[in-house]
Amino acid sequence: MQAIPSFSLPTDEKGSLIGLLLEAAVEGPVGVPPVIVNVASGRVVTVRWVIDQLCAMAGVKAALEVDASLVRASDPEEIAGDSSLLSSLTGWRPMIPLEQTLADVLADAASSPLDFRRRR
Repeated sequence: MQAIPSFSLPTDEKGSLIGLLLEAAVEGPVGVPPVIVNVASGRVVTVRWVIDQLCAMAGVKAALEVDASLVRASDPEEIAGDSSLLSSLTGWRPMIPLEQTLADVLADAASSPLDFRRRR
């Protein structure tokens, strides 16, 4: 059994998304605290897929192994984020494909003074 989390980063809305959430919180209560507002695309991808994409973009090969002792029988087969509350509060919708977000993350890491590619 492999849990499949959903990944999507709102790289197109970083600043304005936070502003919209703050505006929604100031204009009226969202609900009884704590309120959780998910930022998600609803698209389901595996962590392995994300790693494969990043490795392909970086031109590296990685040998991935699942440690069966860390896999819990109670883990759901699939996990997908639901951003309907965020959408209803702000009108936000994901606009940048996950592949572009991964490319942006990789480019940012490559330009970082901590250049992670050189670590072993």
